[in-house]
Amino acid sequence: MSALNKTNILVIEDNLADLKLVELRLEEASIKYELFHADTLFEGITMVSEKNIDIVLLDLSLPDSSGFKTLSKFLERVSDTPVIVMTGMNNEIVGNQAVKAGAQDFLVKGQYSGKLLGRSIRYSLQRHKTQLKLEETARELAINERRFMEAQEMAHFGNWEMDIVSNEMNWTDEVFRIFNHRPQSFSPGLSDYMRHVHAEDRSKVESFFERAAKDSTLHKLSHRIVTKEHEVKYVDIQAKVFYEEMNKKILLMGAIQDVTERKISEQLIEEKNLTKNRFQFREEALTNIGFHIRTPLSSIVNLLFLLEKTNDAVHQEEYIEGLKTSIDDLSIMVNNMLNFSMMASEELKEETQEFKIKDLLKSIQKILQIKSNKSKQHLAMSWEESLPDLLIGDMNKLSQII
Repeated sequence: MSALNKTNILVIEDNLADLKLVELRLEEASIKYELFHADTLFEGITMVSEKNIDIVLLDLSLPDSSGFKTLSKFLERVSDTPVIVMTGMNNEIVGNQAVKAGAQDFLVKGQYSGKLLGRSIRYSLQRHKTQLKLEETARELAINERRFMEAQEMAHFGNWEMDIVSNEMNWTDEVFRIFNHRPQSFSPGLSDYMRHVHAEDRSKVESFFERAAKDSTLHKLSHRIVTKEHEVKYVDIQAKVFYEEMNKKILLMGAIQDVTERKISEQLIEEKNLTKNRFQFREEALTNIGFHIRTPLSSIVNLLFLLEKTNDAVHQEEYIEGLKTSIDDLSIMVNNMLNFSMMASEELKEETQEFKIKDLLKSIQKILQIKSNKSKQHLAMSWEESLPDLLIGDMNKLSQII
């Protein structure tokens, strides 16, 4: 449109009589315009870019082109300028084909009035403007959709929906990727989803879909999936029922996110903490055992020194009894230390054998009796007579536990 609000109209027509008729009808149309003329298609295409043309009236029969090829060639070179086809054939089928091919409208030569021409021009300009806006909106939507899909891929986050009657599902591309499938490579259903669910989680996932389909609350679940390459992944899913007014359908709308990396990180942190606690426990236990080993050792050294220095039989007997007690204490603590080192070993092996449980209990009772006598405490230890004579297991570890 020019600065004076005139419509720049280009007529591509090689017949001067038809051109004069267009000029006459334009005068009758009561629109402000500036008319440009070209005899050939090539000249017309060149003029569109040079003269800032707003709309083109195109004859399909020209010296350098004829038929629908004329329109096709024009639209290939000029896609951003609306065109009205001028045809000499009084045939609506031909006109409709022209519109389907990309023209905004069509007029039959000699059978249009100024009013009809003016209305066709205004309609074509408005329709073309609307089309441009729609195309721009479509481009923006495509860009936004691409960005959304890229964001989903980066976050390993996908959306899905399911018809709760047919169990047919729609997955976004990222859902396919989470399951290690090529995007949109098949039409998924609930059975396809369940086929990937880890066997140990299948029951709770089935229950999740059943509950989610029965009410309108948001349901969430974490579970494992197994891909076709036998890779185990951890996913978080959520779903909620929606009623689709347009198609009168009840849909289960949901989302899924691959959280495998997060789960592995959490497991590594947990294992690190367990290892730290295990080492701390070992350190404290060894410190305690070391203390209880040093105490009887010190007593043994002192008693041996006293025994060497005295010739008194009464004192010698007393020192010898003290030595026996200290040696028993030392034996217990050394045994505890050996058992502890076995229990704390990363490669703990079980030594299974047949043993008499009552003999083991009597041996433990004897050791504990010595300690109780020394501390002047009363020890009472008993067991059921129904206890079996023989057991099969690791006697050393059982002794340590008792």
